[in-house]
Amino acid sequence: MKMKNTICLIGAGNLGSRYLEGIGNCKNNYRIYVVDNYELSLRNCKNHWLSNVKNENRIKHDISFEGSIMNLPKKIDLAIISTTANVRSSIIEELTKSTLIDFWIIEKVVAQSKQQLKEIRNNTKQSKSVWVNIPRRLMDWAISLKDIFQNHNNLKITVCGNDWGMASNCIHYFDLVEWWTNGRLEKINNKKLNKWFESKRKGFYDIHGEILAEFSNGTILSLKSIICNDEVVMTIENEQGLKWEVNQISKFIKYPDNSIVKINVPYQSILTPDIIDEIMYYGKCRLPSLEENYSANKILLASFLSHWNQFHLSKTKVLPIT
Repeated sequence: MKMKNTICLIGAGNLGSRYLEGIGNCKNNYRIYVVDNYELSLRNCKNHWLSNVKNENRIKHDISFEGSIMNLPKKIDLAIISTTANVRSSIIEELTKSTLIDFWIIEKVVAQSKQQLKEIRNNTKQSKSVWVNIPRRLMDWAISLKDIFQNHNNLKITVCGNDWGMASNCIHYFDLVEWWTNGRLEKINNKKLNKWFESKRKGFYDIHGEILAEFSNGTILSLKSIICNDEVVMTIENEQGLKWEVNQISKFIKYPDNSIVKINVPYQSILTPDIIDEIMYYGKCRLPSLEENYSANKILLASFLSHWNQFHLSKTKVLPIT
């Protein structure tokens, strides 16, 4: 009898629960380990599993909920790290000391410092592949726009809207632009950022204001997070002055000829089954690899850390975002 592929999910919070729901709906059957040292998170995650995954899907998997990574087997096919960013590097280091991991999916933002980022890269380099969960590359609307913008230079892109968590979510847009245009993020101008404030997650911070990101192909990306009543809208303008508008909340794209096309923006639990099965069947994944995303993460951390230290009159090397 063929052994089931093994998946360990580290971090059983809200995002971890959505990952688990997706794993439960995979076509293949898996041996699943859910790990969190916080008992309430484990209990809530188990309840989410029982409430949101159909019984016929649940029973084909073997699952256990563990309070420590010491309870994991010596070999894991796929590790999903859905913890907060502050502990991600240390958990990966601890995990690799006792367990051989073939594949990784790591949540964004990958790390809170350039040192942590380097440690994660070093501690996962013996594995077959490492991906970062920046999933817009998998969405049909983003794929359709890649066909339009591939290899385009000098795009002017603006993302603006109400309090959308810029510090932790801007990496989504950096990756989109790099993937769409094959340009590379080169620098970030942070002079129009405002005050840092504590986010919804206690102990973590976010910021309002504007950053300007410059790419190697002349593309400029303006990201604005402000307090207003407006939905988050992305506008893309090419060198000929043609404009596209993307609204992921109201779920439409407005094209230069003013035609409007409805789009689907799937939740993590919907995306996860195809991601997992593709990795297990083919050893491939359409998420960006850690290597693809490494430079953008370094530039992001350097820019926001610079502003954090100016704002707080400090010299910290760790940025408290997640």
